[in-house]
Amino acid sequence: MAIILRPCATMNGPGDGQVWPLGRDVAVCIRVDDGLTQVGVFPAKDRLPEFTAERQAAFDRFVGHLPDGPSLAGARRVSNLIGTTDYPCIRRDPAPRPGLALIGDAATASDPVPAVGCGWAFRSAAWLADATAESLAQGRDPHRALRGYRRAHRFIDAYDALGRREALARPPSPLQRAVRAAAVSDPCISRRLAVFATRAAPPSVLLNPTVMIRAAVASRAPKPRGMQRTRPADQDRVPSRGRGRRRTE
Repeated sequence: MAIILRPCATMNGPGDGQVWPLGRDVAVCIRVDDGLTQVGVFPAKDRLPEFTAERQAAFDRFVGHLPDGPSLAGARRVSNLIGTTDYPCIRRDPAPRPGLALIGDAATASDPVPAVGCGWAFRSAAWLADATAESLAQGRDPHRALRGYRRAHRFIDAYDALGRREALARPPSPLQRAVRAAAVSDPCISRRLAVFATRAAPPSVLLNPTVMIRAAVASRAPKPRGMQRTRPADQDRVPSRGRGRRRTE
C-alpha cells in the first residue's frame, strides 16, 4: 500500500530513502522525481480487516508508529492510496521456445518490497541484446544465443529465490538480524549489504560463510556508548503474516 506526497517528506536519516524491517512488517519511504516522496507499507496480511475498514486511517497509524519515521507535516497527497491484497511472485523461463524471449516482469515478477522490477527489466533487456545481437545481425538462428541469455538471467533467478522466501513474511532469522546489526558498525559488512541491496553483485557477496561468521561475532560484541537505543513498544509487536502481496507460482 503506497501513496505519493508533495513536497518531500522530512526523513530522519541520510540518503534519499529509508526502510523499516519491523519483525514481519516492512515500510519504505523513498524520494522520487519532481520533488515527490513515495511512502509504502507492507503490513501483516492478518491485519487486512483493519486496512479494509479504514484504509487511510490505518495507513496513517502505521506510518505514525514507525521508529524515527518520516515527518509528513506539510506534505499533501497527490496520488490515490493504492494497495493490493495478493501480489503473485511469478517466474517463467526467459527463453521458453524458439524465437521467443521474455524480459522484466514477463520473465520474473518478484516481491515488490525491494523495488527491483524496473532494474530487472533494463538489465534483462541488456542481457538479451548482448546475447543475440551478433546472431541476429548475421542472420543466424538465435537459438544458441538465447541459451546464453538464459544463463545470464540466473543472476535474477538467484535473487528471486531469496525474494520468494521473504515474500512469505516470516520473522527474520538470527543470521539476518546479526547481519543488520553488524552493518551498523562494521564497514565491510555495511558495504556488502549495500551491494547486495542494490543487486550490484550476486547474492554470495553477502551470503557466504565468512560474512555470516563475521556478522555473528560482531553482533555479540558490546555496542559503543551512544549506539544502544531503546526499541519502541510498537516495534516489538510481531503479528503473524503473509504480507498482503504473497503468492508464489
